[in-house]
This record gives sequence, structure tokens and C-alpha cells, in this order.
Amino acid sequence: MESLSNSLPYLAHAAVTTLWLAVAAIVLSTVIGVAAGIASAVAGRWLAAVVMAIVYVLRGIPALVLLFLSYFGLSYLGVRAEPYVVAILGISLHMGALISEIVRGSLASLPMSQTDGGLALGLTYGQLVRKVLLPQALRSALPPYIGLVPVTIKATALASVINIWELTLASKEVASQTLNTFLTFGVAFAIYFLICYPFTWLGHRLERRTMAYRL
Repeated sequence: MESLSNSLPYLAHAAVTTLWLAVAAIVLSTVIGVAAGIASAVAGRWLAAVVMAIVYVLRGIPALVLLFLSYFGLSYLGVRAEPYVVAILGISLHMGALISEIVRGSLASLPMSQTDGGLALGLTYGQLVRKVLLPQALRSALPPYIGLVPVTIKATALASVINIWELTLASKEVASQTLNTFLTFGVAFAIYFLICYPFTWLGHRLERRTMAYRL
């Protein structure tokens, strides 16, 4: 027990690495997801079909497989990238596909009368999307988007399979040194919970407020 307590600063430092990995993946996946969601909902038929096909492929591939494809695929193409960059890219592609579906669904759920009314008032389609449809869609997409933040944080644990040092890999190292696997991963569980729970709670709160707003 004493050796495990001595390892707590080591695990805390690994948790910081997990956090910045998650932040980078959240930012990149948000950019990918919002752009792909808007394109699949309001772009021309052919562009929307291509974007949706890519999204379905990314959604259908497990995040771990996508991480391996990014890691070994870039090397196969002769592209040298840091493992941390590859991990962020792989996780962001998977989570971006999920975010794009949230954005697309939010845009598709808006009544057609708003589109017809905006066009009748003389707005161009771009102005209609930017000023009328997108603000409403992003508001309704916010609760499920916040709900994906803990999923992204937990997905960073997959980076340990390509030897990226973060909380899960650090926990394995501590467990092998202390021979106390249960308590070590119990501490890791507690750290992950403390990081993820505020976002889960916030997502539920935003969902209730959004439902009250619609009523």
C-alpha cells in the first residue's frame, strides 16, 4: 500500500497527459465533426453523399483499429509523425464522425418552414444556414456533444497500445512494479471518474434545459 501511495504523483502526472491529449482530440474532432455535419446536411447532393459515406466508414471502424491504421498507415505512406500526433488524429477521426452525425441530425430536425420562410424573405441559402439554422442546430446539439467529451477522454486510453505514456499505460507500469493490480487500477478508475463525471453531469443539465426550452 505504501509503494502505491508513493506512485500517486506519477499517476497524477499521467492524468495531466491524458487531459491534454483529450483536449487536443476534442478540439480537432469538433472542427472535423461540425464541418462534416454541415456539409452532409446542407451541401449539394454529391458532396453530401461523399461526406456521409466517409462518416459511415469512420463510424463503422472501431476506434482501436482506426488508431492502428493511422499509426501504421502514415508510416507506410512515408509520413513521419510523432505517436502523440497520430493518437490525436486517430481518436479525432472517430469522434469527429460521431459529432458530425449529431450536427447533421440537429440540422435535419429543424422544420422546413424556417427554410422556406428565410428564402421567402430574401436570404441567400448561405445566410439562412449561417444566421438562422446553424445557431439553433448547435444549441440542440450541445447536450449530446458534451456527452461525447467523457467518451473522448476515455478513448485516450487506447493510445497506450502504441506505447504512448498516459494514465492507462502509467497504471500498467505501477501495477507491474507494486504487484497490486487491483488497487492501482482502482486509483486509475477514480481519476478517470473525477475527470469525466463533471462533463456527464453538465450534459444532463444542458439536456434538461434544452427540453424545457423546446416546451
